[in-house]
This record gives sequence, C-alpha cells and structure tokens, in this order.
Amino acid sequence: MLAELRVEIIRLRGFAGKEVSQVTKLSECRTEQNVLKAFQTESQLREEYASFAEIAEREGKMQLAKIFRASSASEDIIARMFLRSLHETAYGTSELWAAGLFDTKKVKDSSKENLATALNEARGVMSMYPQMIKDAEKEGAIWDLAREFFSYAESVEKAHATIFEKALESFDALSDVDYYVCESCGNTVEKSPSETCQICKSKKSAFKVVH
Repeated sequence: MLAELRVEIIRLRGFAGKEVSQVTKLSECRTEQNVLKAFQTESQLREEYASFAEIAEREGKMQLAKIFRASSASEDIIARMFLRSLHETAYGTSELWAAGLFDTKKVKDSSKENLATALNEARGVMSMYPQMIKDAEKEGAIWDLAREFFSYAESVEKAHATIFEKALESFDALSDVDYYVCESCGNTVEKSPSETCQICKSKKSAFKVVH
C-alpha cells in the first residue's frame, strides 16, 4: 500500500514514466530539496545560537545570552515546521542525520564576534527564501505548505537580524528586556506582544517568554 501511495504521489508531481527508485533516492523536486536545505540550515542555527548563549553566559553577558537562547528556540520552531513538511512530502529523509551538524569553528570565545556572525547568518539565510518561495509557487499547489513556511521563515530571520543588529550597536549597554517567541512560527519580539503575531496571525497567547 505504501509503495502504491508513493507511486501515486510521484505521478501527481509529474514523475510518471520514471522508475520509483530514481525518484526516491534523491528528490527531483526543487522545492523538496529547498525544504530539506531549510530544515538543515535552521537546525544548525538552533545549535549554533545555543552555543553562542553559553559563551555569553561565560562572559557574564546575561542579556545577550537571553537573546541567543530566544533565537535558538525560534530556530527550533522553524526547523520543526520544515520537518513537518518533510514528513508529509519528502523522499530525501535519509539525509536528515546531517541536520544537527554545524561548524564548531564558527563559535568564538568572543560574544561580540559571535553576535556579528549571527547577524551575517540571519541576513544570509533570509536571502535564500525568496527564491525558494518562487520555486514552490512554480511547482504547484502541493507545495503550498512549504511556500507558507518559507514565507514565515524569511520574516522571522528578518526579525532576528533586527535584534542582532540592535544588540551589536549597543553591545556594551544592552537593555534588560525579555524576548518572546511565537510557538507557531518562531517570530521573536521584545517584550510581551499586545496583539496577534504579525507573521502567522496566531493569537498573542502563542508567544512564550524565553529566559
């Protein structure tokens, strides 16, 4: 039954006439590849920011540690969004073992360097989503969920970049504020939100503080 279902999905995606094995070994859908890349990227950032938080704590920069922990929690939510999409559609799940790996050389003993790295990465990751959104739109309605998640992730990375940039500009005088993360999309904001999530429109109760 499972094999028949996979063949039917392949047929709907336009792969009819190809051997199932040719498709299941490595997806030929650009969007599916994009989802896998996004999942791996966001998972790596989750672990990286958690490491940055540890360095910040070691330096006694507790506010910066709070920023990195909130960002790590946010990346975890984004990664789980893409994992959900992969579970529904992916053939390339055998590659998921690599998702949690990240370059430990990126983690420096200086929190200021780590913050600059986080800002550059947020901007870089943010820039990859517009093309992924276009690919999903081109490949049809079956990828509507992935397209929606790409859009959410792009907006969240913009929010992260804004927070990182602000923190870098006032590195030695960070304000003591709490950060709230939307459990639906990963949106990260300063202080408790007074309205619905500006990204996914979830109720304000979806936001949880990350200490």
